[in-house]
Amino acid sequence: MPCWLGLDDYVRYWAVESIGLTIVVIVAWVIVEIVSIIFAFTIVIPLVLKVLYGLGVFLVWIIGLFKALTGDYWRPPIIHETSEWVRRVLQL
Repeated sequence: MPCWLGLDDYVRYWAVESIGLTIVVIVAWVIVEIVSIIFAFTIVIPLVLKVLYGLGVFLVWIIGLFKALTGDYWRPPIIHETSEWVRRVLQL
């Protein structure tokens, strides 16, 4: 038996978490864009929202990258629930 056989579940976990992250990022982007359109008469609110959105996505991505490389099973709140929903829908 190869020693990497146990990595299958670990890789599957992080692949589904990645799908969950992508879904959350897209939904959050749509919300930020809608709010930015509503407050388009001000320049500050859309700018601040988009900067915070970009920093938040980048921070979550970096933390997830380090957790995956160190072998941890990280469960960020909204992303993990979305990933669990994807697991149930796709029966993974």
